[in-house]
Amino acid sequence: MKNTKRKKKTHVPVRMNILFFAVFLLFSLLILRLGLVQIVSGEEYKREVERTEDVLVNNSVPRGKIYDRVGNVIVDNTPMNAITYTRTQSTKPEDMIKVARGLAELIEMDTEAVRDRDKKDYWMLINKEEADKKVPAEEKAEIGSDEELSQDEINAKIYQLTLDRISEEDLATLSKQDIEDLAIFREMNSGYALSPQMVKNKGVTQEEFARVSEHLSELPGVNTTTDWERTYVFDKTLRSILGNVSSSREGLPSEMVDYYLARDYTRNDRVGQTYLELQYEDVLKGQKEKLKISLKTEVYWNPY
Repeated sequence: MKNTKRKKKTHVPVRMNILFFAVFLLFSLLILRLGLVQIVSGEEYKREVERTEDVLVNNSVPRGKIYDRVGNVIVDNTPMNAITYTRTQSTKPEDMIKVARGLAELIEMDTEAVRDRDKKDYWMLINKEEADKKVPAEEKAEIGSDEELSQDEINAKIYQLTLDRISEEDLATLSKQDIEDLAIFREMNSGYALSPQMVKNKGVTQEEFARVSEHLSELPGVNTTTDWERTYVFDKTLRSILGNVSSSREGLPSEMVDYYLARDYTRNDRVGQTYLELQYEDVLKGQKEKLKISLKTEVYWNPY
């Protein structure tokens, strides 16, 4: 008896064929897309990712010395420890507050310059939900419906209303530590982006300087450096003739801000206020150090 073997036919279900076809179609589209990205638009995307922006930043330098007629120094600069902060153009207030809190754990900060307006601004930053409730949604909608106001004017009006409605009880919730954090945040936020701001330059102890230096990796934008203080050899006899220089906190005199800004000063630059220091400002200010910073543009794109 002859044994006959029957070959079994394999039947692939229709839905499996559809699945295979769909996978093949998706891979074809993926390969086509990759081809377009790499071959057709590859150079364009590469230029976009590698695009950089050159920003010119001016760093202040020690003020010029003053000599008498025989070459003796009568006005000099004494170096002192300083802690600075430089924010980028994309730094958020939340990031700055985090750095300020970390810095407050390492240094002692004077809080006498903190004003009620500073406290209100800071309270709004750390209590966003409560601050948002100060102006109800209906009132915001009513302000926003005013066609004569631009969006910036609408935001400014809502912000001012929020400030006006922050009570003394709200400000009382700020602790002593919050006020110290605010004092540091206030100095960090006092100038322009990419321009080093003086956080503390008077009374920086060696211990504070060392502690901050050890934690620089944890404090983005913070740096330890050397600043200067104006010293007068004949302080009692010639001071009325030599004049005074503004502090980094005072910066430019309010009545001459536009004059100095037009001459490449920044708002926190120290300038001569009276007599010889003012008369010879153009000579004593020195030549600012110019740094060219290349900022890489952060571009996020998904070719798929």
